[in-house]
Amino acid sequence: TKAFHSRDRRRQGTTNLYLGGASIVVLSEFAYQAFLVPEVKKRDNIVWVKIVTMEGTWVIGAAYSRPNYITEHEPMMDNLAEDMAIIRQDTDVVSILLGGDLNTRMETITGDLITGESSGERIKATCKMIAKSEMALCVAQNKHQFTCIKGMRKSVNDFIMVSTDLVADK
Repeated sequence: TKAFHSRDRRRQGTTNLYLGGASIVVLSEFAYQAFLVPEVKKRDNIVWVKIVTMEGTWVIGAAYSRPNYITEHEPMMDNLAEDMAIIRQDTDVVSILLGGDLNTRMETITGDLITGESSGERIKATCKMIAKSEMALCVAQNKHQFTCIKGMRKSVNDFIMVSTDLVADK
């Protein structure tokens, strides 16, 4: 079993204690090899892992976009799109999966009950990244399958996306 963790720009004092970020854990029985994607830059709150299996190479990404930091969100979405364009150049990659807490509430798509917390800019940047990267947003068949529940406040701000242009049966 291997664990991969992104950098997080929030540190406590001068220590190396990370307070957040994104992580990916790969169970060794499912993968022949697992390693950080060397072709992409190391970025705050984004981590990419190549997983080599008998069926091919899969790339799994994890991302965390801090809430209330709209000035960080749009550049992060651009970075994700740029990373996926680079990853697609590897002809051994059969699929890209991206999961994360993007703190974007897309009420009309997910049935989110908390409305108005995500600015139009945050939603627009997230949708632009999904389209530019040829990713499909996976949503529950049944709206109102929440990923964040805080008392009576229920929302969907965690997402899984899968590449639509790559074919897993290469």
